[in-house]
Amino acid sequence: MPLSSVLYTANGSTTQFDITFSYIDTTHIKVFIDNVEDTSFTFVNTSRIQTSSTPSNGAVVKIERQTPDTARLVDFQDGSVLTETDLDKSANQNFFIAQETVDEVADKLGKANDGIFDAGSTRIKNVANPTADQDAVTKNFLENTFLTDANKTALTNVNANISNINAVNSNSSNINTVAGNNSNINTVAGISSDITTLAGTSGLTTLANNSTNVNTVAGINSEITTVAGISSNVTTVAGISSDVTAVAGDSTDIGNVSGSIANVNTVATNISNVNSVAGISSNVTSVAGNSSNINTVAGNNSNISTVAGNNSNITTVAGANANISTVAGSIANVNTTATNIADVNSFANRYRIGSSDPTSSLDEGDLFFNTTSNELKFYNGSSWSVIQADTDVKTKVSSNDTTAGFLNGKLVAGSNISFTENSDGGNETLTIASSVTDNSIPFSIALG
Repeated sequence: MPLSSVLYTANGSTTQFDITFSYIDTTHIKVFIDNVEDTSFTFVNTSRIQTSSTPSNGAVVKIERQTPDTARLVDFQDGSVLTETDLDKSANQNFFIAQETVDEVADKLGKANDGIFDAGSTRIKNVANPTADQDAVTKNFLENTFLTDANKTALTNVNANISNINAVNSNSSNINTVAGNNSNINTVAGISSDITTLAGTSGLTTLANNSTNVNTVAGINSEITTVAGISSNVTTVAGISSDVTAVAGDSTDIGNVSGSIANVNTVATNISNVNSVAGISSNVTSVAGNSSNINTVAGNNSNISTVAGNNSNITTVAGANANISTVAGSIANVNTTATNIADVNSFANRYRIGSSDPTSSLDEGDLFFNTTSNELKFYNGSSWSVIQADTDVKTKVSSNDTTAGFLNGKLVAGSNISFTENSDGGNETLTIASSVTDNSIPFSIALG
């Protein structure tokens, strides 16, 4: 057991470790984690330290005392007073250095009681390559100098077959028995190729226990030779024996597949599509659950093709979903409009809005609102006329009348006729009255 150090194996959570030995000063304590010094550790108390970080699980934590050995901690002077503290410090310095020296020597490679060097189950590093016959051999020398590539390959093969080698070793008595049958072995040597084939078989012991069956097999030697010629195929089948067993259990289904071989071949030529379907198996399952709907869709194939041809329009409609919902809420009005679409189109042609009077597609009676002058106009067949507000305005009585004036001023009352103007300043009207009650008398209006 070390006298001046202590080792701990970290558990991945502990950060505090005990000091199990004496020391003179805290500066003499050193902490190493996996051989890397932790210079930031702190003292919890005089007998416990705390690492600056949590050592990982399995890490080696070493707390070590390193007493100064290049200078005395106490320098006694002639005539000075000797104190217990100074004497103890001086003595402890020498004592601790001696302990640390013992620990250092114990940690070095040394001879055991039998006179043989003992590394104490630890690695020896920084060893030079051997030069003399009795020098120790390093790993580097063995792998890269002594052993050839062929040697390494052979050792790799041996390692891969170590279980077989161990099996041979455990059957050494049987091997000795074989040695006593040398003549028979020579006979076997004459059929070494067949033996080699058998060597790949794990059932030789079973064969030995079934010698009668073996003799029967010997009677069909030619057939066996044929099988030997396709041994690689037999080996392949042996490697998928579980699959062969599974196939045997599905013989009925295989018979059904055989009866549909043309379909199987068709699937084979479309294997990329089959693989694609396999990648969306969950979607296929979902589709299968909606077979009735799918059949309904199939019955409307022509309509679906028509919809597909209008994909861009459908996308546009989808972007106007809110408006479509609004229209759906007023479907009665939409239907009414649809049944009167000729009138709607006629109105659209007759009434327009813009910043300047139209000059084309003009029909007598057309209406136009000019947004520049904020005037509503009508087309009289040759030009646009402003529709004025209901005020007292002068007007023409006929197309031949070139002078504008008030209607009661333009008309001349005949005999027994009177004019009465009503609602002056408002929506004026003109009442024409006759004092004659005989309807046989003609009634006429003349222009003034």
